[in-house]
Amino acid sequence: MMSRLLRFLMWLLLTALVVWVVVIGYWKIVGVRPDVRALVLYLGVLPLGTFAVLALLKHGLANARSKASNAQADSLDAAGDDAATGGDAPAGEPATPVGILASAMQLPAGSDVASVLGAIGTPAAPQLHQKLKDGSGYPVFASWIDDVDTDAVMQAFEAAGGKDADIRRLPEEQLRAFGLMLPVTQDLLAEVVAEDWLAAPLPSVSGGRSTAPPPARLQASILLPSDWPSAIRELAVAWFVEEARAAGILAGQLVAEVIPASGSDEVWRHLSKIALPSSPPSPAPVLHLVLACHSQLGERSVQRLDQAGQLLSAMRSEGIVPGEGAAGVLLLAADADGGFALPPKAVLRAHATMRQGVSWQPRTAVQQMEDLFGQVLARAPGATSDEVKAMVSDADLRKSRATAVAGFMDRALEHLDPESDCMATGSSCGHAGIVSPLSLIALAAERAAANDQPVLAVAVAEPDQRTIALVSPPESPAADETAESSSNPQAT
Repeated sequence: MMSRLLRFLMWLLLTALVVWVVVIGYWKIVGVRPDVRALVLYLGVLPLGTFAVLALLKHGLANARSKASNAQADSLDAAGDDAATGGDAPAGEPATPVGILASAMQLPAGSDVASVLGAIGTPAAPQLHQKLKDGSGYPVFASWIDDVDTDAVMQAFEAAGGKDADIRRLPEEQLRAFGLMLPVTQDLLAEVVAEDWLAAPLPSVSGGRSTAPPPARLQASILLPSDWPSAIRELAVAWFVEEARAAGILAGQLVAEVIPASGSDEVWRHLSKIALPSSPPSPAPVLHLVLACHSQLGERSVQRLDQAGQLLSAMRSEGIVPGEGAAGVLLLAADADGGFALPPKAVLRAHATMRQGVSWQPRTAVQQMEDLFGQVLARAPGATSDEVKAMVSDADLRKSRATAVAGFMDRALEHLDPESDCMATGSSCGHAGIVSPLSLIALAAERAAANDQPVLAVAVAEPDQRTIALVSPPESPAADETAESSSNPQAT
């Protein structure tokens, strides 16, 4: 508000100076001796009138440009509906389901999946950060986690072979992000060991000889922001291997890699790759541990958002609230028969992503989301919109996102209760970056498993893409036993 007032006064003074120079110069040239009435009229009223006329002209031109832009956007949106692409497979092609064995997270709304799911039902508004300021020196709205243990991160990196000087030069947001991913990683690795998921399957008998299949393997994928330096990626792999060793996982059962991700799109693409059958087929189950961390609670990140015009402020109602978090999911692709070697907690049945022609005009956005939902249902044989009993999204304080999600629910999921069946992480957790897809899957899986009903995950945080995913409870115990017996045959 203060900056707008200063700009107004500056332009008023500049207009007055120009008028004064012209009038006084004219008087000097023609030799006019102005009286009091002329002074008031030409040095007072005329500058104000000139300023008012210029302001009206500017406002009129802005309205004309806005109408022309909206008309062009509507025409492009209408044309883009047919040209927009969906996910990673044709809309009518069935998707391979992916089992969700376990999940963990650290978000401003809670330190585990169940607590976050409960907190986002009654979201808390973001607060002004005490230290972070925008380019004008004003505090920024943010969602953060108190008491992030960055000292534990530095100790873990040192144990993994990192140099103390290099570790201490890491920006604050990177240390915070790893500080949040540390407990998530430890919780999931501990669950893998406790559940004995990497144990060898039962041996089979062939030709009178017992052949023992190799034990399951753990494929770890660590997603980090692509603008982080490559040195931190190498250190992250070494750190994870050390954490896995400390948890009791053998080196021969583990493969770890870091995947740079510039946005949520890379995360969804990676999940699609997990669903693809391996060639040649793996003789033992492969557990996929997918981890992501991100934090925008640092001076560099806030400055970058502010300079790009993406930061929420009084002047930018469509700006984002910087957030932070970490999330991880343990996944298992279905076998050739559509079953799972291990009983999943929930199943990611299908998802679809729109990457071209994305519009946030309310009417067009709702129509595009309906079309995307149709693609998801087409990829999940037998699925219907009526069977979806809840929805979780990453919609935040931006009106465009809230309006799109609400309109989509009203059109495609009108049987849901907006108060109890529809939850959004963005209001409480801010913009979580590449953590958002994994957190949405984890929350949807928790809700689906708790209520034994399908849940829709809707990702709308990114400016130029949106994703819809269907997460369902696992098959009945009888079906699970049948699938398990077929995957572990025994001779009598």
